[in-house]
Amino acid sequence: MSRPRGITLIELLVVMAVISLMMGVAYPSVSRGLESVRLRMAGDDVASFLSLAMNRVEKTESPVEVRFLRSQRVIEMDGPATPLKTLNLPDGIGIGEISPEVEGEPQTERSALLMPGAPFPRMTVELTSVGGGRRAVRIDPTTSTPIIEEPARPQTEGAGK
Repeated sequence: MSRPRGITLIELLVVMAVISLMMGVAYPSVSRGLESVRLRMAGDDVASFLSLAMNRVEKTESPVEVRFLRSQRVIEMDGPATPLKTLNLPDGIGIGEISPEVEGEPQTERSALLMPGAPFPRMTVELTSVGGGRRAVRIDPTTSTPIIEEPARPQTEGAGK
């Protein structure tokens, strides 16, 4: 008597359970990896956007205002000879602290006015992710180039022993 070929329902359920278990174990690390990539890309985008603003000032020889709208996760540039340009940050990425802080100016909306012939103001824009990741875009006032840095993470107790 010949046995029918194929798999049983029990075998199928066991394979699906093993695959589900593997996905459950791998999900947190994949999620952190994607968040890290999103944060890195957002840092690159912000650096490029600020470089574009500086180039527009030099090219048009007119002022450009760069606005950081934290609540909307948006950076805008606008000026008399520059049409409004907007950079929307990706989902899960927000604008953290913008330093140096200016007394009397709310942290929710900050702006910087770029003037022809003047250096870019000393400024650091911190980007944050939902999972607690941070990345800073700092403008070097000497060279007027954006520098992307990952802020130092606080050491946990017992690390390095």
